[in-house]
Amino acid sequence: MVNHRLKLDGHEFRTRFDDGVRNSFVLETTIQGGCVESLSQPRTLLRNGEPIVFDRIALIQPELAGHSFCVATYVSENLGKDVDGTPFEIVIGSLTMKQHGIRFDAEGETLDLTRFARDIAEFSEYPLSRHAA
Repeated sequence: MVNHRLKLDGHEFRTRFDDGVRNSFVLETTIQGGCVESLSQPRTLLRNGEPIVFDRIALIQPELAGHSFCVATYVSENLGKDVDGTPFEIVIGSLTMKQHGIRFDAEGETLDLTRFARDIAEFSEYPLSRHAA
């Protein structure tokens, strides 16, 4: 885990990059008028072994060291606090980190952005299988 600050809509927010968490989350008060959607079916996720129901997602476009990226996040009322008691406003999980090439440095104390993905290639065209109908 690495604590960092992300810029979102011109403001900086306390962010935890956590490769032990799959999904990404944003504090409800952090997204002021952003792109928030209700889920057709609420999702239950475990956080610290406790089930939490999420019924909204938000698409955010934060900036990290001059790099902008897009993240689908679950909206939460509480993301926990750092050791000094400062609440987290955004949590970036392992799926987002992998997608955008965000890693921890060798000691795990800072972020390694040497493989940050500026463009994401999702698919290539493949010939149809001979078994396709």
